[in-house]
Amino acid sequence: MRGLLISSVALLLSGCLSGGLQEFGSSGCRTVYVLSGGVVQPVNSCGGIPRDGLMAQTSAGATGKDLVALLAAPKFEADAFYTGVDMPEDRAPLTKIVNDAVRDVIAMPEPRDAVRVRRRLALSLVSLDVFATQDRGHALMYLVLAWRAAGFLPESGLAGVPDDQVLQAA
Repeated sequence: MRGLLISSVALLLSGCLSGGLQEFGSSGCRTVYVLSGGVVQPVNSCGGIPRDGLMAQTSAGATGKDLVALLAAPKFEADAFYTGVDMPEDRAPLTKIVNDAVRDVIAMPEPRDAVRVRRRLALSLVSLDVFATQDRGHALMYLVLAWRAAGFLPESGLAGVPDDQVLQAA
């Protein structure tokens, strides 16, 4: 058994070194998986990173302190970019929707799974349909902040635009 394993590894390495594995990707690119910080991450040999769906992602060492701070922060207050809630009676339900999502993410075991976090945050988006556009946008900002506070750097995929655009617009 040991001899078979050693010969298999030797054959694989010789194929890699000679370029014999080029046929795995249509453009000659290959996806390799690298252990980094206790998490296996896919890396494309042509410099790109494969789609999120190819492998489960987990938050790397997120402590939850940022999530707790986000939970404690006042929400839906008027500032230089946001005029405040459209209707005063909307402040409490909007805050509850965001805070419930953040609490649920905090309750997830670490390392948090990106798919589970994204699904939970996306579930909150459904509840926002009845509110004014500016309030939905502001709530979306908090959900993107929760995504990042959970320790994820890739796009959340919660909106049809990049996360940075959501954060700048809110």
